[in-house]
Amino acid sequence: MATSLKESSTVTVKKLHPVIAAEVSGVDLSRELNPATVDTIKQAWHDHTVLVFHDQDLSGEDQLRFAANFGPIAERHQPKAGSKGDSKGSPEWVNLMPISDKTDGEGNAIGALGHGEMWFHSDKCYHEKPHRASFLYGIEVPSEGGHTKFASLCGAYDNLPDDLRDRLEGHRILQGYDYDNTTRLDPNVNLDNIFHFSQPLFVTNPGSGRKALYVSRLN
Repeated sequence: MATSLKESSTVTVKKLHPVIAAEVSGVDLSRELNPATVDTIKQAWHDHTVLVFHDQDLSGEDQLRFAANFGPIAERHQPKAGSKGDSKGSPEWVNLMPISDKTDGEGNAIGALGHGEMWFHSDKCYHEKPHRASFLYGIEVPSEGGHTKFASLCGAYDNLPDDLRDRLEGHRILQGYDYDNTTRLDPNVNLDNIFHFSQPLFVTNPGSGRKALYVSRLN
């Protein structure tokens, strides 16, 4: 018990931006965390939306164990038969997806996406039950460029003019994704070939009670 209390007391949360993101230190995510530490991290997540953990050395098992503190682990979906894209996964896990621009000895991509930019999006917003959270673990990152950027949908909602917010209340938006594309979805796409779902335009974060504008440039 003394170790458990000490671990929870060493966790610190440093705000990185007025609207979004905080850095969490004093915790080793490769270990099983005690409930107090998990509660501290969850509260920071509700408050700041994006959390950054530096200097972590994690296996696939470590990543899945930590993610399980936030809810059931989602399995990844392969594209529908009519889609031209692919969703490459780890040979060990159906829950992990390597993102890489590297190829094997035969020139085949070893991960998804590769070079290029993927527009702003919310993971799995095109399914009836979208992901509650996403976890990114950097193994090799470029010395410059290649930035992963985040935007606050709660901040977007807060900045809507009152009259526009009133007009949009209760509306829904069709979200979809073509695995063969990293830019905005073609409005003429055959919806039978892709995953899609009509989501509320405004959603409420159950952890913070804040409303968010649930739209994305990609979907």
